[in-house]
Amino acid sequence: MVHKIIGAMIVFFCLASGFGGSTYALTFNNLPITKNTNQWVVEIHQDNPLRSNHAKHSNAYLFSVKNIGKDAENVTIEVHRNELDARKKLSLVGPAEQPIRSIKHGQALGDSRFFLSKKATEVEIVISWEDNGKKLKEPFIFTEN
Repeated sequence: MVHKIIGAMIVFFCLASGFGGSTYALTFNNLPITKNTNQWVVEIHQDNPLRSNHAKHSNAYLFSVKNIGKDAENVTIEVHRNELDARKKLSLVGPAEQPIRSIKHGQALGDSRFFLSKKATEVEIVISWEDNGKKLKEPFIFTEN
């Protein structure tokens, strides 16, 4: 009898603390959100919701990128979101046919729009570039917390 009570308490505690494995959609409550490294600053902010024709299933966001490090050549930018309960990621913004020739120190790229499914829980922005012939890449992962 004591074992049943202890077992029931453990199950209750796990469910009450959110250990049940529920997933929640990514909604950025405090925008803009900025992440940076020694080379880049990436910012996500809300797009005008009136522009979005996808409002039922997704939210519209804008992202901007600024180079705060050394000059970068052949820059590509990709945006991905996670698939629920899977390790794969869906591309939201793929690399352009031609990479951006160069982004100088202090130069910013204008806002680019992407639509994020209301079921997504993670956004990844990946910047790839070349520095003196070396290929480099930095991912920026945005989650609710």
